[in-house]
Amino acid sequence: MSETFTSEVETLHLDSYDGPFFDNQIMKIDELAEYLKLSTKTIYRMALKGDIPSIRVGKSYRFLIPEVLRSLKSGASYGKRN
Repeated sequence: MSETFTSEVETLHLDSYDGPFFDNQIMKIDELAEYLKLSTKTIYRMALKGDIPSIRVGKSYRFLIPEVLRSLKSGASYGKRN
């Protein structure tokens, strides 16, 4: 009875995903850093450089997850942020 479960595990393919799971989900820097397994400093730098789309709210940033995922997959640049 040495069955492996790898055949039963499905990979999530976000390129073909249309559902509402990530729709309108907004994250702060620390939440996005944890989600992407990056440091908060890296996320902040990426937002400043325009490597990921962000919304500035006061002195902090917010990230719309569908846009971030699309930009990371496409390698798009969003221009330098102020």
